[in-house]
Amino acid sequence: MPLFAFAETTTDRLTLTPEKPLQPGGGEVRVTVSLEGSRIYTGYEMDITLPEGIELNYYKNAPDVALYKGSGCIYPFEEDERDGNKTFTHTATVSYGEVAPRTIRIACISTSSQNFTDTSGKLLTIYLKASAFAKPGDVSLALSNCKLATFDGETMKTTGYVPEQKEISGVTVGNNATVPVSVTSQWGTLMLPFSADELPEGMKAYSCSSNDTENLILSPVSSIKAYTPYIVYSENAFTGNLTGTVIESDYPASDIIITAGYLKASVKAQTVMEGYVLQKQGGEVQFYKVNSEKPVNIPAGKCWAVLPQQLAAKAAFGITVDNTTGIASPNVGNTSANDCYTLDGIKVNQVRKGTIYINNGKKVIR
Repeated sequence: MPLFAFAETTTDRLTLTPEKPLQPGGGEVRVTVSLEGSRIYTGYEMDITLPEGIELNYYKNAPDVALYKGSGCIYPFEEDERDGNKTFTHTATVSYGEVAPRTIRIACISTSSQNFTDTSGKLLTIYLKASAFAKPGDVSLALSNCKLATFDGETMKTTGYVPEQKEISGVTVGNNATVPVSVTSQWGTLMLPFSADELPEGMKAYSCSSNDTENLILSPVSSIKAYTPYIVYSENAFTGNLTGTVIESDYPASDIIITAGYLKASVKAQTVMEGYVLQKQGGEVQFYKVNSEKPVNIPAGKCWAVLPQQLAAKAAFGITVDNTTGIASPNVGNTSANDCYTLDGIKVNQVRKGTIYINNGKKVIR
């Protein structure tokens, strides 16, 4: 509910002071919002919109935003002489994402129309986090619908003051990224915001830029590059975090989908309308064709496949691994112990005596 019918412009402004830089994929950081004012106010309302990659923390299922009540706050209070407990008359209502995406709406009033104790001081604490794919560097939060209320001693004035300020700077995103990784069905997809010379023990990574009639053919890689999509494999599944240093100059534009061979990924979530998504259906882990009537949401850092048009009618593709000397792993979909493949990865229905084939992941002579 608006505090004022109309308002005047003021050069008074808000500032942000974080305890430390936000690290991509790291924990929440307390950010203090302060007022640099020229007059005594009684209350305020404002919308603060977070930039892409910055998230509001939740505490006990509520937006982690509160009135600042420590040293330096400008809210009046009464202190109990016996136990030192403080009673404040100012209260705040907070919502997040209701008026607009990533927007915090805050309104603060005094239940007894008491004025602030000073023209400047600390107003709020907001706990923020940076997503695993947040771009390192300084970021600003957009400020809108901000009005500062005054009180004439009898009633709340209908005139408030609107800061000329349109954004609040002061938050920095660091470059020590933590990316949660989960490979639960042996196969998965992955893009990291940093390069990695080594993966966790038991995990392998592959690029993909070729196929046969039944499968996508994967090529093993010894290390992975930043902002490059891969397919990964873990025999016993893997759930954990990967950490590394983000190089700011490597960061792609947030609206660009990154392509490497058949694979695509993005630094922000995407709704995929076409292509193939790695899924487990009916016990088979394959790349299944996306139905345009049922688009698939792909999180940041996960990948999907887009094949040449002449191949894009097939309902699903299995997976084989090319180790340059042949196919080291059989098709993971629609296979049996008796299935045989040529060294080029093509499944055969009839074998020839004395010919080398791949059967159950091993070279054999029939």
